[in-house]
Amino acid sequence: MVPVGVHPLVARFYELLNEERKTQKEVSLGAGLCYRYAHDIRKRDPVLTNFDALLNALGYELAIVPLSRPTEGAA
Repeated sequence: MVPVGVHPLVARFYELLNEERKTQKEVSLGAGLCYRYAHDIRKRDPVLTNFDALLNALGYELAIVPLSRPTEGAA
C-alpha cells in the first residue's frame, strides 16, 4: 500500500516495493538498515543516504535530473 501525504519520492519507493513484491523488512535489512526503517519513513523524512540504500536494495538509485518543467524566474 502506498502511503498518503508523503513526499513523492517516498510514494514512488512504495510503488517499487509493491512492484518488486518485497517486504519493508526485507528491503530494510537488505540495505543494511534497521528492519523497521522502510516502515518508519511513512512518518518522518528519510535520511538521504539511507533512502538511497533502500532504493539500491530494490535495484534502483537516487539521481538528480533536470526539471521537466520550467522553474519560476527562469529566463
